[in-house]
Amino acid sequence: AGGNPFFLRELVRAQRRGGAFPESVLATVQARLDALDAKARRVLRAASVLGVRFFEGAVDALVGAEESRLHVPRLLEALRAEGLVEPVASRLPGERELRFGSALVRDACYATLTEDDRRRGHRLAARWLAEHGEDDAALLARHLDEAALPEEAAPRHLEAARRALAADDLEAVVRHGVRARRASDPRVAAAAAVLEGEARIWAGEQAEARRAAHFALEALRSGESAWLDAACVWLDASAALGVATGVEALAERLVGLTDVDPLDHAQALARAVPPLVFLERSALAADVERRATELARGTVDASLLEARLANARALRAVMEGDLVAATDAFRASAEAFEAAGAARWACSQRANLGSKLLELGRLEAARAELEAALATAREGPFPYVVALAELSLGIARHLAGDHEGALAVESSSVEAWAGRIGDPRLESAARSALAEILAALGRGDDAWTEASLAVHQTAGMGPARAAALAVLARLALDDGDAGQALALAEEATALASREPMLDRELYLAAVLADALVANDRRAEGRRVAASAWAKLAPSAARLDPEARAAFLERVPEHRRLAAHLR
Repeated sequence: AGGNPFFLRELVRAQRRGGAFPESVLATVQARLDALDAKARRVLRAASVLGVRFFEGAVDALVGAEESRLHVPRLLEALRAEGLVEPVASRLPGERELRFGSALVRDACYATLTEDDRRRGHRLAARWLAEHGEDDAALLARHLDEAALPEEAAPRHLEAARRALAADDLEAVVRHGVRARRASDPRVAAAAAVLEGEARIWAGEQAEARRAAHFALEALRSGESAWLDAACVWLDASAALGVATGVEALAERLVGLTDVDPLDHAQALARAVPPLVFLERSALAADVERRATELARGTVDASLLEARLANARALRAVMEGDLVAATDAFRASAEAFEAAGAARWACSQRANLGSKLLELGRLEAARAELEAALATAREGPFPYVVALAELSLGIARHLAGDHEGALAVESSSVEAWAGRIGDPRLESAARSALAEILAALGRGDDAWTEASLAVHQTAGMGPARAAALAVLARLALDDGDAGQALALAEEATALASREPMLDRELYLAAVLADALVANDRRAEGRRVAASAWAKLAPSAARLDPEARAAFLERVPEHRRLAAHLR
């Protein structure tokens, strides 16, 4: 029986009847079906078009006028007595629903239909289901696809994609979105492209997301809701890919829109802030944030808008070096996204919150946030957030002394960024973190390789390149090459002076101070440390004594800076 209970049951039945044992499951099923009345077989074939589950009324519609309406219920009851079908709780009011006793029976019945019969059956099934209140867009789309009616199927696929995105089923969004984009109606195709692009962002497929968003931007009217969504997806994907071409023009176009719903406009502008920051357009990002805040005044039912504005405030605080404000804003953003039912965004913000808690020296709290975010992202699944949480969790484990555990999770993050996701900025950050972990494990050559790759990934990205160079400088310093360490640290500092760093600013200052001292330039090293200390002092002053101690003593670069000032 090959472990198949139905097959075993049918073999026992065949033996009792004195017949020969069939040689396959299909033969067993077919032998059983051949013994049925022709009308019963016809009913089963009609039911097979609908799937493993089917409605009595739909079968009656598919059988058609050749059989009287009374025959179908009677025949189905006889088939139920034979164990071939069984009733189930119906999801359509007033309609009796049944299912095949085994999918094997359904498949065997369906296999006997001609191509024309299948197309006709699926067309009738789609019509009957729609007329009787079926609201499963994916099911209706499947029947219309099988009926070779792509134009009728496209709007159903579009609706299925919308529902899948609301349910965080990214694979289903892409699957239905791709099919809906085949529509001849450009608005249906464009709306599907926006949904597909959004899903691909979270799946880590940035290049495909950017192409889908570009398609939608070209097809939609500037300023309408779907166009705003397409613009945001295009900006997000561009930032992830490190492609700045066209970003300023689109952002300025967003700001200058008129006759747009204020809430939609404000949400789009607030969402546009992070990619502008990541692409080192901080002045424009500030202008966009101000305009979003202006539009937000007086809006109602704006929990999602507040979540996006809080995220924008968090990034502004990061650029200003205010870790406490950034942490508070990321927490507020996560909570607002949760209140709005935006699970993907809330999960992403929890990962960002964990990263900032690390920078505050709150290692246990950071690890708890990151592990929770990682679990949620894996369950999603949200591949982009998985890699994001792993990046910071690797650092958290490393700082806690769990270098082997850190190596495993950080390697996974690097693999994701370098592979399917393709985000050079975050790949560089993950490789830099991996380099420090490898160094702690005594694998100096491997650490240098990863740190060098991190620098290579950031060509043209000033702040990100500065962060990568800082780690390379630290490795050179630890290896005893003070001259190279200083050269690398000074190169990084020059880059950082042109655009605010999103992270590792104080790490770079500590490396530069250490390198200056190692090159017998102690007074200069002390001045660098004092300047950096002055930047972290305001954040420290806002913390309670216990949190302040963690901030100053549990973050390695803070300890190094303090050592220069003793």
